[in-house]
Amino acid sequence: MRREAGVRHRAFASVPLLVNLETILKSNLLATSVLAALGVFAAGQAAATNLFNPVVSTTTVLDGASIELDGTLNDTSVNAQPWVAELFAGIGECVRFFITTTAFDAKVTVITPNGTIFRDDDSGGLLRPLVEIPSAPVSGWYTVQVAQFSGVAQNANFALKYGRYNFGNPNCALPTTPLGRGDDGADRAAKQGEAIEAAMPAAPTDPAGAR
Repeated sequence: MRREAGVRHRAFASVPLLVNLETILKSNLLATSVLAALGVFAAGQAAATNLFNPVVSTTTVLDGASIELDGTLNDTSVNAQPWVAELFAGIGECVRFFITTTAFDAKVTVITPNGTIFRDDDSGGLLRPLVEIPSAPVSGWYTVQVAQFSGVAQNANFALKYGRYNFGNPNCALPTTPLGRGDDGADRAAKQGEAIEAAMPAAPTDPAGAR
């Protein structure tokens, strides 16, 4: 009698468990369908990594005191996936991003924390992109994207030199023209000039200072 009661008890307890699992599975399937419809599960989504060069150099040697980041474009089929990193710059600094390898025709896009966009295809010569920002508009993380110049899928390695220099440094002698952002160009230039002038007496906040 005790064994039968036990069997009945276990069978009875399993009913709500099955009901709960069915409810959970239905909810998960619905959520997955919604996310898929919204494109949240887009193939080849790139993830950014925060990196920084701790040296703000006064060298006049091109790419001197820069650090080299070795990356890989690993695109499958026709799903292009750019390489993305968040690289630090302080306000008013000259910042230089240069692809030194020629394994493929690359393009570099840099988005500043305030939304200004810089893009280049082959200013570095031999199909090598080079972005020079003579006066970083704000202190923060700059989104740097490396991709094939026309955006098609590409499987290749590359090397990116990233350097931080003092304002007016020859490493930014040929500045990249920004594509702009949401506000008026003249207003942006005026605000950037004011921000640089106000920031010059003080050293920019650097991630290395927190260590």
